[in-house]
Amino acid sequence: MTDLKKTVSKEEIFRRRLQRERLSWITVIIILIVINMIMKNTGFLGGEGQRVVPATITRVMQIVTKNFVSEVDIPHMVDGALTGMIESLGDVHSRYMPPEEFNNLQEETAGAFFGIGIYIGIRDDALTVIAPIESTPAWEADLRAGDHIIKIGTNSTLNMQLSEAVHQIKGPKGTPVILTIARKGINKPLEKTIVRDEITITSVESTFIKKKNIGYIRVKHFSDNTGKALEEALRTFDTRRPQISGLIIDLRFNPGGLLQQAVYVSDLILTNGVIVSTKGRIPRMKSSFSALPYAYCKDIPVVVLVNEGSASASEIVTGALRDNHRALIIGQKTFGKGSVQSVIPIRSLGRRTAIALTTAHYYTPSGECIHKKGIYPHIIVTNLELNPANSAVMEKVLDTELIDSMIGKTKPSTATVRRVYQAIRNQGINIDWALFRRLVTLSVMRDTTSLVLDMDYDLQLKRAVREISSGNAAFPIDPSRYPDYTALFEQTTNTAAVQ
Repeated sequence: MTDLKKTVSKEEIFRRRLQRERLSWITVIIILIVINMIMKNTGFLGGEGQRVVPATITRVMQIVTKNFVSEVDIPHMVDGALTGMIESLGDVHSRYMPPEEFNNLQEETAGAFFGIGIYIGIRDDALTVIAPIESTPAWEADLRAGDHIIKIGTNSTLNMQLSEAVHQIKGPKGTPVILTIARKGINKPLEKTIVRDEITITSVESTFIKKKNIGYIRVKHFSDNTGKALEEALRTFDTRRPQISGLIIDLRFNPGGLLQQAVYVSDLILTNGVIVSTKGRIPRMKSSFSALPYAYCKDIPVVVLVNEGSASASEIVTGALRDNHRALIIGQKTFGKGSVQSVIPIRSLGRRTAIALTTAHYYTPSGECIHKKGIYPHIIVTNLELNPANSAVMEKVLDTELIDSMIGKTKPSTATVRRVYQAIRNQGINIDWALFRRLVTLSVMRDTTSLVLDMDYDLQLKRAVREISSGNAAFPIDPSRYPDYTALFEQTTNTAAVQ
């Protein structure tokens, strides 16, 4: 076992700050490059068509406002024109954001908004759940990564723009929204009535698995303060547990977020090597980020948990730790979103709007572009899934209200859980023990603010603990010990596309 952290020198702190400042300046430079590129390509700067495009747009607006049969809402018309311009690129990740949508994006990045608590995207030409946010209405309604949303209320989502879907799902606190879901393995659609609420995203949670001396950190989203929060969690481990046998970083159902935060998190674990690189159409969009020589977790075993809900920034961290042989990856293949969107604020008729434009793709340290492909773990472990049969028996258990009355809101002892389990069985409800333990854990998780780990039901977490305890996650990871799932599966199966 190794001390988690030594005292950080002033030089190291200064170097870290320099790199984070460099990330901020690179973001600014990217925005300026993209604006310049758009203006040149549309004739606003240079070339024979310098005046043609703006003159044509102005002329069309004059004709419409003068001759259209009804009064024209000019801001709405401008929003429509800009929306159509970006949609013509054929990239669902690029979009124009009117004032309301831009404000929503800023709220989400800051960590709070109103809605049901879900991240969505377009996959296989269908509106798809990337990940529900834990302890939100969407999570409690059992929405799952990979679910296809086929209707919002009475509106079909066929050919619906992503921004419009987001607008329809969000709404005032306390109001319901009905989602019709198509789920793999279930023949008929599922209808979910979900009540909107304030969604507050705590990006990092941590705890300590005392019996195994293993630190556990769950990263839910890469927002403005994720790197700082994770660094604080590592400092806590250092203060309270100077000796530690391993670290588990849980990125499951993490849909991504900010590039610079993914670099920050990776840099806390790595002591050297490339973290991620980006490549775009023009050479100036090429960039690369590398780790500084200091890290908190030097030489201790690290396991990263991922699944089909791990996307974007989560995949950056996963790829960086995998390719640098720093962490053992356990779980399921990740989502496969490896494109860079630059958010470019603009002023439109005195309003704050923005363009989200795909400007580059991410590449892992090994040079792999994971866009539309995802990342396979070293060890594939699939957690138990609920099906209609055991969902029905769980409903019967909940109807008895015995869990609430006999267990309450704190984590119970095994003896208490067994006593309640026997009471349920005495009422003629035949529920599997492991499934009942899962139901109890979910009930406690819903009613407590502390992090609760389900070591009975969570097979991926259980495997992570086992691999650390047995010494199989020691640095450096030897990839030759594990199957090359990309080579095995991609030759015979078509991976789901991220449009």
